[in-house]
Amino acid sequence: MARSRLCLDLLRGICPLVAICISSRAVVAAPEAVVDGYVQAMAVVHDQSSLNELDESTGRPLNEDRFLLRRARLIAMFNGQHAHSRIELDANTVRGSQVRIISALVGIGWPERNPAGWYPAEAQVGLFRTPFGADLQLSSRRRLWAERSHVARALFPGTYDLGVQALGQLGRFRYQIALMNGAPIEASAFPGLDPDRGKDVVGRLGLADVPLVSWLSLDGGVSIAEGRGFSPGVPATKDDLQWRDANENGVVELAELVPLAGQPGRPSQSFSRGALGADLAFRLNVPRIGPARVFAEVFWARNLDRAFLPADPISLGRDLRERGVVVGVTQWLPGAFVVGARYDHYDPDADASEQRARQVVPRDRSVASLSLLLGWAPSRNALLTAQYDRNDNHLGRDAAGNPARLADDRISVLLQVER
Repeated sequence: MARSRLCLDLLRGICPLVAICISSRAVVAAPEAVVDGYVQAMAVVHDQSSLNELDESTGRPLNEDRFLLRRARLIAMFNGQHAHSRIELDANTVRGSQVRIISALVGIGWPERNPAGWYPAEAQVGLFRTPFGADLQLSSRRRLWAERSHVARALFPGTYDLGVQALGQLGRFRYQIALMNGAPIEASAFPGLDPDRGKDVVGRLGLADVPLVSWLSLDGGVSIAEGRGFSPGVPATKDDLQWRDANENGVVELAELVPLAGQPGRPSQSFSRGALGADLAFRLNVPRIGPARVFAEVFWARNLDRAFLPADPISLGRDLRERGVVVGVTQWLPGAFVVGARYDHYDPDADASEQRARQVVPRDRSVASLSLLLGWAPSRNALLTAQYDRNDNHLGRDAAGNPARLADDRISVLLQVER
């Protein structure tokens, strides 16, 4: 009886403690499932490059004056105390109707998230944004412009890539370092795959929301990327004989036979590539007007273009130096209006040249865009923007065959509604 009473007293003392521990754990570590999303519907009012014709190589329409679903994102997140996961689906009609996974990751963080959503130390694996620069880190739902800059889309097409990364925030410092496949989801070759066993190392070290004075703060960072690209091989060819019917009489004549020498094959090879970037942004609270943001970003890269002019120094016989710069400003006005201007310039080959009149002269293959924006946010979850893009490039040719500006200006309207 004495032993039974002792056991009963111990249970009476332990049970409240167990109950308190269970209840406190439920409060602290209760998992949270969140479903989020947004839709961006777009109308291209006028595009100077549009033609009522088809592309001979792909069969796709060359008309761009149209309505389209630019982005429809469905996001599901599971957030625990130290672990979380995220999957994001994208539906659009940019190149026909398609639905795809654009982001999917799992992460473990320690010890707790800060108000900005960062852990002091975290590890992630999956499909996530490439940690380079500021433009790539900004979500499409928070970026006022419909598209990222020319240089960001050329060097990191599609933004997202597969890999593993370590990241975190310590005070004002944010760090990210990732080991990635090096084939973003919208690369011109092998999107989402990796033809080379070598991996790309990409990282960024930055400052977040550093107050300078009561009405001014800054964000900034430096980024670096280093890895290996892939140049596909060329099969060997045999000697051949070609007939060219010079007099068009349909009769094979000895003088019309042209011998073609066989060429040796070339095996697939890898090449080094890399990039360095720096970004800076100032946030201002303009009295009686509203918040403003002034930003700038520069890129220096080598053999990293994977979309605009895909770099292949093996077949070209030399490295390609890529350069890019982005500057801009946005200003919110009374009545929930916003205005903005952005200029970006990208040169995919700073050493390009061509032969004219028996002379080799430099060739300008750069593209630039001055984008003006006017927007209105009628409610917390809606934004309507009108955008004019003055696009400059030298990809056209005049009647004499000399490089000329290709007419490519564009006017578009975008409506975004989010949850």
